[in-house]
Amino acid sequence: MGFNEKLYWSIIILTIIVAAWYADAAIAFAANSTTAIEDFSAYLWWAMGIYVVAIIVGTILVAIFDKDKNKETYDERDNIIDMRSERIASYAQGFGLFGILVMVMMDYSAFALANSILGVMVFSTLVGFGLRLFHYRRRA
Repeated sequence: MGFNEKLYWSIIILTIIVAAWYADAAIAFAANSTTAIEDFSAYLWWAMGIYVVAIIVGTILVAIFDKDKNKETYDERDNIIDMRSERIASYAQGFGLFGILVMVMMDYSAFALANSILGVMVFSTLVGFGLRLFHYRRRA
């Protein structure tokens, strides 16, 4: 497994962990009917901050522990894999954002909208990096 694949696996795992942590907090807020922006926005900011730091640390750790540093170069195949994966992930994100626009027109709460936006972002990230891994394994 090359550097890119290790990096993509770390991003997928970290995305799932941070999203699950935030989803647990969001469900608790919804159960307690504390859905005002002031109540949950701090957790949202913390989740985004933790995610960014976790991705940076994960990338550094993958780079440190990568044993095949000199054996892999970034070539045209990597560009094609990135373009295909991002195109499909962008479609997923676009459909999700269209659904959120419908939610705005139906006058959903800020809590529901913010968590739906975050959910769409998590889903499109998982789709994009999952497809990258699929294409690497398929040797597209």
